[in-house]
Amino acid sequence: MATDVVLSVRNLNAGHGGLAVVRDVDLSVARGQVVALLGPNGAGKTTILQTIAGLLPAISGEMLVVGRSPSVRRPHIIARHGLAYVPDSRCLFRSLSVRQNLALAARRSRSDIDSVFQYMPELGRLAKRDAGLLSGGEQQMLAIGRALLTRPTLLMIDELSMGLAPVIVERLLAMVRTVADDLGLSVLFVEQHVRMALGVADSAYVISHGRLITHGSAVDVNDQIEAIEASYLGDVSDASTPNRRTRGLTSEETTG
Repeated sequence: MATDVVLSVRNLNAGHGGLAVVRDVDLSVARGQVVALLGPNGAGKTTILQTIAGLLPAISGEMLVVGRSPSVRRPHIIARHGLAYVPDSRCLFRSLSVRQNLALAARRSRSDIDSVFQYMPELGRLAKRDAGLLSGGEQQMLAIGRALLTRPTLLMIDELSMGLAPVIVERLLAMVRTVADDLGLSVLFVEQHVRMALGVADSAYVISHGRLITHGSAVDVNDQIEAIEASYLGDVSDASTPNRRTRGLTSEETTG
């Protein structure tokens, strides 16, 4: 396996209580790559991220996460090895200030926290404000900033745009792209704004009804944009014709 593969998932079946929500999913993220995971609500995107992070057990399949395939998949161990996961709830300490939230994740010094402010100057101006008083976009910046301070190899962000105006989403996505490029960071993110996501991603995977329906470079997946957006409304019939470098729908996937 290539040494620059940070995340490799093969034939993943995962869900809750032994009931599979995600079936036979393959995906990978290379070092320094930004990858979008797209699909309608209920498609299984969060289940995939939670399984990678060790928050849910895999029913079957193989995973290599930040270069490791541990026999005991515990979240704190996976995080220690270089995975940072930003859940859709953001999980901030609302009664603590911005700086205090960041200090909990900083490993060395105040200069580490200041490095976050370079990418997110809004947080620098709000350093003394309680996290619970921030806007939704500011809270998402804080959650991402806190994750960056753990110095991860792989950053996963679930529902980056949840509850945010499109103009804020566009800024956040641009910031994530800049951070990834500057730090050589690998990113896997879930996003509902398909066109915006493809504008910053290197590649993308599209999930529907727990199955991978297409994947490829962001440019190639963008060629199928209308079919992908139709899948958000429950109609994936137009996506049945693959292009040269993406995997199209099979008859099993359109009925599953």
